[in-house]
Amino acid sequence: MSAAEDGQARKTLVALYEAAVAAAHPDLCLPRTCRVVPKAGRLIVVGAGKAAAAMALVMEAHYRRLGSLDRVLGFTTAPYCYGRCPAVPTRGHRGRAGAASHPRSK
Repeated sequence: MSAAEDGQARKTLVALYEAAVAAAHPDLCLPRTCRVVPKAGRLIVVGAGKAAAAMALVMEAHYRRLGSLDRVLGFTTAPYCYGRCPAVPTRGHRGRAGAASHPRSK
């Protein structure tokens, strides 16, 4: 493979990777999978892991748009947030967030 072909192959692979990452972003894939909040109940959201903070923000915006955020509560934990993680919801005291990581040996 020539240097020019190698450069073009790299550009193509990077473009494919970036498209896959963009397609999997919570902004695009999460709202269509969100459950409807029961009329006579509430929805409890629990999230953990690297994507939990981004997913919590998307869910909060989604349920706020629907006017049902007052019946959504939950907890999220994501690595290395140091107290700056969003929770569902971030307004009021119905949602909480925490930082966590894998245990490490000393």
